[in-house]
Order: sequence, then C-alpha cells, then structure tokens
Amino acid sequence: MIKLRKNLALSVFVLMVSVNVSALNMDMRSEDIQSLDLSVEIPSKFTLLPEKLAEIKYPSKKRPQVIYANENGTVSFGISRFKKPELVGIDEIKDGMLNSMRNLAPQASPVTVEGYKAWLITFTSKGLDADIFNMQLYVLSDDSLIIATFNMAEKNIKEYQSVGKKTLASIKFGQ
Repeated sequence: MIKLRKNLALSVFVLMVSVNVSALNMDMRSEDIQSLDLSVEIPSKFTLLPEKLAEIKYPSKKRPQVIYANENGTVSFGISRFKKPELVGIDEIKDGMLNSMRNLAPQASPVTVEGYKAWLITFTSKGLDADIFNMQLYVLSDDSLIIATFNMAEKNIKEYQSVGKKTLASIKFGQ
C-alpha cells in the first residue's frame, strides 16, 4: 500500500512537471491588442483568426472581439473588453456564468490578473469533431469587464493547458 502511494505521488509529480515544462518550452510573444487597449503573452505560432473562420469556430454573434489560433484552429485564444457593468461585482458575474453553464459541470478558481480578483472557469464542451476544453477568465478592472478564453481540442490538453493558464494570467491593461 505504501509503495502504491509512493508510485501514485511520483506519477502525479511527473505529470505536473511535464505539463509545466510544455509552457516553459513553448515560444511566446507579447501581443499588443490596440483595439482593446490590452497586451497579452500568446504562443508565437498563433495568428489572428480571419473573420470567416471566426464565424465558423464561434457561430454565435457573441464571439470574442479578437481571436488568435494555431495553424489548424484546434487551439485558440479570444478576448473581449466591455464597459464595466454597474452594481455587479466579479463574484456575481462568476456565479451567473456557473449557473448558466451548470449542465457542463464548470469549475471556478480564483486568480489575480493585473492586481484584480478574477475567476477562471473551466469546462468541457462538444465541438463538431472533438470535445473542447475551455478556460474562461473573467476580470473587472476599474472601468472594464474583460472576458478571455483559451480553448483546445482534448488532444491538445497536455501541450496547451498550462500555456493557456499562462496566457490568461498575462493580460495587461492599457497604460
């Protein structure tokens, strides 16, 4: 039993290290998103997703305002900036999102972005040809609500999950 616990602990440690190593080894670049007055660290190979492809990947009119993706579109980062809602705090936004997507079994974790309390909500959804792992970040700055998402096909989780967290945590508001 003790040997089993040691092996399990070692396996978990190796998995954590291998996931973190992928984020460390992936080339990243700082991207200034002038239209949103933000900057973010994204994978170097990501490019802006053309509007036609964005409409296919995000068929709803509520798609992110700016979207970057890898070459084949299986991994993407999207971000939007809105006027800060009145009389609503970040916890209420998180609770509303969790309630609206409760059928997807979302998980919420508190994080800090640019010194502001934020929520990272993760869940899996169905794509056209694969399950999609979603990481959505919600943060209220002094004047804005930022919603950012990092999505990947399940086959890309090992390579991109820690990269996605790093990207979402790197958001900087305009100076």
